Amino acid sequence: YPVTPPWYVPHVTWDTPTPQVGNFAWNFSLEARYLYTLPDVPFSCMNTRGNNWMDWALREPEAFMQECGILIAAGGANYLSDIPYPSGNPDPPVYDIFGAVNRRYKALEPIIKRSRPVKEVAVLHSADSIWTKSPLKPKTTWTFTPAYYSVTGAHKALIEEHVQMGILNSEVFVDTLEEYRAVILSDQRILNDRETAAVKQFVRNGGALIATHATGIRDTDNNKLRDFALGDVLGIRYLSSPDVSNCYLRVTPELSSFNVPAMDVEAGGGYTRIETTTARKILDLVPPYQGEKSGPPDVKTDCPGITINTYGKGKALYCASDILGGYFEKATPNMRKIAAWALNLVYPETSRLIVCENTPINVEMFYNRSENERFIHLINYSGDKRDTGTPQAQDFITVHDIGIRTKLPKRPKSVTLIPAGKKVAFDYSNGWLRFDALPLEIHDIYRIDMS
Repeated sequence: YPVTPPWYVPHVTWDTPTPQVGNFAWNFSLEARYLYTLPDVPFSCMNTRGNNWMDWALREPEAFMQECGILIAAGGANYLSDIPYPSGNPDPPVYDIFGAVNRRYKALEPIIKRSRPVKEVAVLHSADSIWTKSPLKPKTTWTFTPAYYSVTGAHKALIEEHVQMGILNSEVFVDTLEEYRAVILSDQRILNDRETAAVKQFVRNGGALIATHATGIRDTDNNKLRDFALGDVLGIRYLSSPDVSNCYLRVTPELSSFNVPAMDVEAGGGYTRIETTTARKILDLVPPYQGEKSGPPDVKTDCPGITINTYGKGKALYCASDILGGYFEKATPNMRKIAAWALNLVYPETSRLIVCENTPINVEMFYNRSENERFIHLINYSGDKRDTGTPQAQDFITVHDIGIRTKLPKRPKSVTLIPAGKKVAFDYSNGWLRFDALPLEIHDIYRIDMS
């Protein structure tokens, strides 16, 4: 992992980390958005009745509904698991809850089973880049080691910004990149020749690129430092890799539209010192104070922090810090907002296939399609406030006033909430469908009939 399974593997089951080291809803989303990019490999993710494996507690039915909603939205299968008593007899309430969950998704499966994710934003998840950042004996709790932070942080930021995205391993990335509209290389330190060629062609043809930190500055043969593999695309040149553990971006007033304050904003751990060739500097990178390894921002800037470059018909943005890895580690909202602003510079909302309006970050969106249908999944999340252990999904706060806009080649016949079959009013003009979602509790699906 992350590699495409060999041909003889008929099914992939993801045994998620136990809830003490994460929560199922987050892990399911990350894993599902990776597995659903694999070609023709059915998959499921396992959740348990209690707080961990070998626990006889029983979580609320809403928790299972939310988790299984993510799986079915991604085209996977729910996998409800139970530890029975030594006698082999399960508790009847367990099967009452499991039955209610399964009945809902049994009703949905025939309607949506032929749909596949819409390909819009691709995030490269390179095995080579993981190993170049890992110790010789990587920990098995993979999502919680620093080598994975750059990709898990990209996932976290994009789903909170309601961007339709998939996580691609190197093989899938090369084979399918041309089908996407934007690509994110979040501290992907090793880019092989095929990956590099694919990205260059992608941007040259009009695609949007965001690359961060040390992307492409390691040699594929011996892991030694080199100049940027995508230096001509990004319009920058590598200078050095300072030994620091935090850094800042000097934010200008133009980011106020994304609610980012005009100040020095922490932007992750280390950074890569660069100079521009053909790129235009947008923000400056500020190191820790007076040459320290970490600390408050210095008065002086060190190098360009964010740059933008035109390459062929496309645009390429570079951020010198590991801002997405930093966002996973600290979840500082300003890092997510800067990332959202950066994406908008190279891939604005007017160019996207789907846009969610007035939608809180705890609502996740999946956008799927079949030959004559589109399916928009909205999935709410609710967890209790606690310091340790499993976030318990219980009472879901209903979300009102979500607006959906999606680009379509023609006016659809109808928009329907399924499986209830309730018709939803909509507008269609200038190639955009727009409708207001009904109040969202846990998981709603909107079927758009394009026949």
